[in-house]
Amino acid sequence: MARFPTISADMWKKVQDKALYPIQLKFEDLSFSVPDQDPKHKGEWKTLLKDVTGSFEPGTLTAIMGSSGAGKSTLLNVLAGRAVGRIEGKILYNGNPREQSETILKHQCYVMQDDIMMKTQTSEELITFSAQLRVSKEVPREQVQKRINDIMDELNISHIKQTQVGQPGVKRGVSGGERKRIAIGMELVTNPSLIFLDEPTSGLDSFTAENVIESLRVLASSGRTIVCTIHQPNSIIYAKFDRLILLATGKLVYNGPAAAAVDYFAGIGFQCPAYTNPADYFIKLIHIDHTSKTSKERVDGLIDSYQKSPLPAKNRSVEIQHVAIEANAQKARAYATNPFEQMLLLSKRQFKDLVREPLKVRAQMGQTLFISILVGLIYLQIDDGQEAIQDRLGSIFFIMTAQSLGAVTNVVTTFIDDKSVFLREHSNKMYRTLSFYLSKILVDLVFQLLYPFIGCLITYFMVGYKLEAASWILFTLFITLAANIGSCLGLLISIIAKDIGMGTAMVPIVVIPFMIFSGFFINSKNVPNYFIWCEYVSFMKYAFAGMVYNELTDQTFTCSDDERVPDQDHPGEFKCRIPDGETQLELLDFQDVSVGANIGILLGMYVFYRIVGFFLLWMKARQKANA
Repeated sequence: MARFPTISADMWKKVQDKALYPIQLKFEDLSFSVPDQDPKHKGEWKTLLKDVTGSFEPGTLTAIMGSSGAGKSTLLNVLAGRAVGRIEGKILYNGNPREQSETILKHQCYVMQDDIMMKTQTSEELITFSAQLRVSKEVPREQVQKRINDIMDELNISHIKQTQVGQPGVKRGVSGGERKRIAIGMELVTNPSLIFLDEPTSGLDSFTAENVIESLRVLASSGRTIVCTIHQPNSIIYAKFDRLILLATGKLVYNGPAAAAVDYFAGIGFQCPAYTNPADYFIKLIHIDHTSKTSKERVDGLIDSYQKSPLPAKNRSVEIQHVAIEANAQKARAYATNPFEQMLLLSKRQFKDLVREPLKVRAQMGQTLFISILVGLIYLQIDDGQEAIQDRLGSIFFIMTAQSLGAVTNVVTTFIDDKSVFLREHSNKMYRTLSFYLSKILVDLVFQLLYPFIGCLITYFMVGYKLEAASWILFTLFITLAANIGSCLGLLISIIAKDIGMGTAMVPIVVIPFMIFSGFFINSKNVPNYFIWCEYVSFMKYAFAGMVYNELTDQTFTCSDDERVPDQDHPGEFKCRIPDGETQLELLDFQDVSVGANIGILLGMYVFYRIVGFFLLWMKARQKANA
């Protein structure tokens, strides 16, 4: 690869030592528009950036600043290739248009503003996990481990390598600044030359923010090109930046050396007061108060002054650094690992998360044991009398409902947090949606087989159902299928819901209709015609009917003399009102139930809901990537 003619010998040595591929990113007359969401302007486009020109050089740290709505995040996302809309102008990577720069694009990374992570993982595990998924298998593992250690040393987080990151307000862990540096470290495993960061100091105190920016300063000094949006840095942080871009209403107010900005504005009549933070002064200067025409006129004047200054010409005349693309470079792959490897790594991480966050397992295990023992004690050794028939049906329905509802709520309360981690990692191209989804199913299936098995092992024999091995197996199978379909529904709710509050509110809305049309609360013969379809989509109907048929078939019931009723077929004789299970099945309209068919339908529902869940998650991930 050719050498950058403008890089000093010392800088070039640093680039070579880090095995970096130096990147110059230049943009000319860059404009960006999105469809206008205002119904009054339907079909029109809203311009967010207008004729922005500049460049980012290797070895520099650039700040993009502006008030809210100025377009700083939009500019960052457009340059990083994360914005969806109409882009006009040129974006050049080492002199090559973006569409011809696939081998260069693999040398860039993007660090999001939100540092969402798996809270039970240590800092070293998070960075290692990122490396395992994003570094090619062709790279020796010893070299990868050395890179991980170097990253932690470079970001000054080696002292917390064995500390779980935790979650602010939920689980104690590392500090906010350390979380930011861990997030940066997760992206550095690919040894990127171009780093984009969205508000890396957001939510941090002044001292912690300084440490984060100092870490970026160190990374830039090694030959990397680093660009970040930043809201309002203090004077110490501001002094660490090499270049400054100021935006207002999507247009340039200033683009040049950060150290020269004060003199530039003083030269056009806006002197920064002594002992005042330049960043504070600039933000106040370019802020538009929509209740005042003066501020709008001032900002328009600043934009006009910049266009008339020598700076635009200097930015346009920046020499394009044509760096030859490696001759042996292959087309960049979207992912460094195959789907199977991704699934195994994700499954391993989820199991580790469950071990370290035992409440996720203990809570449902405790719930299973409590409900099972409670039901067993309430219906302890049920007899074969007439009154016990209702108890038999009620216990079956209660066990099925407890297992399926427990599965729904357990997934909703745990997966919504996992979804946030997934969306962040997936948008950073760590793994495929399918790999994550299959790993989730695999881990979930292990526990959704275990909980029903333990529950049925307790309740079946405590209640005293039919003592036949085949009957116990079918009973357990129906409960297991109901619990797993409940897990599927919980996943669907979690994908749709924005937060846990919304998810838990949706649970009864989704589950109660299935319960009503299960055949326990209303007989099939009495269901209104306009609700008949509800029976056919209720997984609880197929599970409950199958379990009742399994339990009542070939059962005989006794009754006392007071409970006997006249036998219509034999005048003068008396009989039990419900002499056997077949009679009760007819009363429930379950006489034609096919156990095998019900099992097949439940399996079909499980597969169907899993497929629907995947497409919902895939759409969610795609929506996030295009946001």
